[in-house]
Amino acid sequence: MSSIFFANRRISVPGVVSTVNVDAMEQPTLGPSRSVTVIATALGGKPQDVTVIRALDEIRTKLIGGEGAKLVEITMNPSQQLAGASEVNFIRVGNPTQATADLGHGILKSKLYGKPGNANRFKQIINTDGSIDFYSENTFLNVKGEDLRGLGPVIDLTYVGSNSIPSVTITDDGGDKTLTLVGDDTNVFTADMVNRTEDLIAAINSTAEWSARAVGLLRNVPLNDLLAQTYTLSGNKTKLTIGGKALQYALEDSGLLEFQFTGGTPTAVNSWKFMTGGSEGATPTLSDWLAAIEVAKRFETHSIVCGTGNPLVLAAAKDHVISQSDARHRKERFLYAGPTKSTTKTGFRASVQELCKTLGKENVVVVANEPALVSRDTGKREVYPAYYYAAMLAGMKAGNRPEISPTNKQLDVFDFNYSFDIDELEDLLSMGACPAHFNEISGNWVCTQAITTYTASNNAVLTKQQGVDVAFTLSKLVRYRLDSEIGERGNQATVNTILNKVVGVLNEQVSTITNPDGLITPGVNEKGEPEPAYKNVKVIYGAGGLDVVGVTYEAHPVGEVAFITVTAYLTPIRIIASA
Repeated sequence: MSSIFFANRRISVPGVVSTVNVDAMEQPTLGPSRSVTVIATALGGKPQDVTVIRALDEIRTKLIGGEGAKLVEITMNPSQQLAGASEVNFIRVGNPTQATADLGHGILKSKLYGKPGNANRFKQIINTDGSIDFYSENTFLNVKGEDLRGLGPVIDLTYVGSNSIPSVTITDDGGDKTLTLVGDDTNVFTADMVNRTEDLIAAINSTAEWSARAVGLLRNVPLNDLLAQTYTLSGNKTKLTIGGKALQYALEDSGLLEFQFTGGTPTAVNSWKFMTGGSEGATPTLSDWLAAIEVAKRFETHSIVCGTGNPLVLAAAKDHVISQSDARHRKERFLYAGPTKSTTKTGFRASVQELCKTLGKENVVVVANEPALVSRDTGKREVYPAYYYAAMLAGMKAGNRPEISPTNKQLDVFDFNYSFDIDELEDLLSMGACPAHFNEISGNWVCTQAITTYTASNNAVLTKQQGVDVAFTLSKLVRYRLDSEIGERGNQATVNTILNKVVGVLNEQVSTITNPDGLITPGVNEKGEPEPAYKNVKVIYGAGGLDVVGVTYEAHPVGEVAFITVTAYLTPIRIIASA
């Protein structure tokens, strides 16, 4: 039989087949690592876990408020000139507690950790048939929660036989439930036979004397969740129920609440009742920060921002980005950092200098100014610590292609706390710090020069954020392209395939008129001779053993225009006028 494989389907019937590929409608990205990870306190988000933010309006609903919410906001919206990060991984640091309430048959918990959970209120109405109506809302967020009615019953059971005294019984043998239906015949159903209620309904309907249908909000729950008891039939009808555990299932998709069923009798709560016990907990300790940084090992990210200027926390964050960027972990990333607020310019400069010494590395950025922004709480101007500027820079770098630099780009601020003259700016830059200043020509506050804390040499690939980003991205692109070759046989064909894939990646990244976004560029050498964007690509099988393939190449990364020198030569000329 002749067939083809098209659009992930095997097709055997001849004819014209078609599909529509919409991939090009999405903004292209370079691998999975252009997100920014913000680690900070907040009023929302699960502690020591990741909350992904992909839109500004998600900040209010997911993070609610606090320092982390503001940091995420300016990471995503740092500038009117450069886009911010399109995705932020937020890790909430600290140990906030959940608000709770005892419902008699279990514990109701807020999914919002901390004080906002105390604004959850609820009602639990116990109906005459034993079913539960449950309502909730959050008055702080002004969010309507659940409107759940008739919780408990899951199967409406009817006897259609001729026995005058049919019976329905569920027994419990160590958690294994057995349903026994007695009419003219006896039908027995166990969890081994029918594991869930949808299957149970089908099995009941296959009998001659009984019919069943699903009722209530829940479908396909485990048979073993049905309450063990003798059910009373009225008019040959009864309802099989899972009782109070229905609330646990019904709240699984809730954004506000969760319920832990413990058994017992539900307590009627006929008027609104607020939950209690939610708190922000103690001020995060160093151990809390270290635990939060540890979470960032789970995923790819472009950069890390910590909502603190604590040198011990930032030193741990530096160790994190260095280790994750090495050849063993293969998760290259930056750290963007800044000190806490200072009362004087001299004190601020000293804090910046100390951080640059402590954190100095090509993938670590230390910023040097304190931004004045609009407070989310008061709507007024407020000066924030320097690490807020760090979040803005991280967003500007991650939100754009690797070759794009934040140097001289507008920053969306009221102003900055400190004004630096040329000598002060040069002093900060010589430390390896990244200051901000007011550009009188454009009328904007701008990033003075997007450098890293690497100062051992003048190598632009190491001293410029743009240079390190290009190097990291080239490494990732080649690695991702070659990943499918791991496990292949080591022969000439595989070596040629690897060579072609590397050359393919490099060709795609050559910056030309038709491909201005390339990461490497042709030019001329010191002799004025044309130089290709890359050369000397080599693939060697057995480079370090029979299971090692070594790949080497030379490439010329694109740079940034940081300085333009203009020299005008003024020479004399004679002007003669006569009449």
